[in-house]
Amino acid sequence: MTLFSDKDPLSIAWAPPANETPEEKAARLEREAAAQRVSDAIDESLKAESAALKKRPKAIKLLLLGQSESGKSTLLKNLQMTYAPKAWEEQRASWRSIIQLNLIRSVNFIVDILSKVDSPRSTSYYGTRSESGRTDSPTSSTDSTHSEPCKLSDKQALLRLRLGPLRTVEEDLRRCMGITVESDHFDSDAEQWATPFDAPSTSTDPEAVSHRRRLREFFVRVRGDGSRVSKGGRKDGKNSNPDEATGVIASCAEDIKALWEDERVQALLAARGVDLRLGAGFFLDDIDRIAVPSYVPSDSDVVRARLRTVGVQEHRLVFEDEPKRESDGSRRRSNEDAVWMKHAREWIVCDVGGCRSSRHAWLPYLTDLSAILFLAPVSCFDENLAEDPEVNRLDDSITLWTAVVKSPLLAKIRMFE
Repeated sequence: MTLFSDKDPLSIAWAPPANETPEEKAARLEREAAAQRVSDAIDESLKAESAALKKRPKAIKLLLLGQSESGKSTLLKNLQMTYAPKAWEEQRASWRSIIQLNLIRSVNFIVDILSKVDSPRSTSYYGTRSESGRTDSPTSSTDSTHSEPCKLSDKQALLRLRLGPLRTVEEDLRRCMGITVESDHFDSDAEQWATPFDAPSTSTDPEAVSHRRRLREFFVRVRGDGSRVSKGGRKDGKNSNPDEATGVIASCAEDIKALWEDERVQALLAARGVDLRLGAGFFLDDIDRIAVPSYVPSDSDVVRARLRTVGVQEHRLVFEDEPKRESDGSRRRSNEDAVWMKHAREWIVCDVGGCRSSRHAWLPYLTDLSAILFLAPVSCFDENLAEDPEVNRLDDSITLWTAVVKSPLLAKIRMFE
């Protein structure tokens, strides 16, 4: 039989010792008084912060919407660069490893193609999807064997061997930055949302499933807060050193340049319908500038760098008094900029992952918004979605835009396109 006591267990725990001396009691009371003073100070500080927040103008909350690779992250970078130049300059150097990773991935992409040239069964693993994001028709092995070299030259074989260490460098950079590849490809079995308001669906078309499985090496993501690209899980990469990667890249600079300028390599890429220059994160034309130990990213480099957004990343943008420095060294700001700064100095910009498998994550961010900026590129009118090659990219943008503007949830939100 369980017996219940009327005594409060907390009171018993906090009760002073039964044999407490006057000196011990005085010391205890002094400690309690000191703790109470600290608690009161914290309460006053919280009240002051709350009052200050109420007096401050409400931050503008902007949501960037659009399909994958529509330019949302690029727009965000330009906003940061233009209206928060000091913070931008502080963070710009942290993009060096991302740019180096983009460069190495392009090199390893070419090396992988060279490795498959001698194989009689080499089909269009890379020909079906270029780095530019364009989806092409699968190239048969018969077509490829007639249009591309059937065997590597001694020079190409040597370059492939000498550039082998870059594979390890790529792995080290990814571990160092907390970047994962396993979650970067489009899972063939993943549920997809045409819009964030629809029920999920999966494609049962064998060709579409096979196509998505071939895309597993093309994108990178960063774990953790999106406000800093170098932030994330470092557990696996705690022993990785980005400076060591820089040294290896610099030592391979001549070989990288020789590989990229090789006429047979260019012919091989052309035969497979691959145009690396059209894709984001292309830096092979800047090897002499990037593959050096003293390399510091430029604004243009950061804007061009490719880092796929996964989920929703929230960025706080505080407008600075000093405008961005122009190329001639001067600083200019329009009257329109001054008006924006006067009424809304702080912006919260939400950058979303536009892939269909990520759109369900938008819903929690569709409330308490000031405005939505929808990006719909029209240059992709002849391309299909990477995650679903049966859907035209322009049709997907129209479907997504229609769902957004018709949603009752967003009826009072200002929209820009």
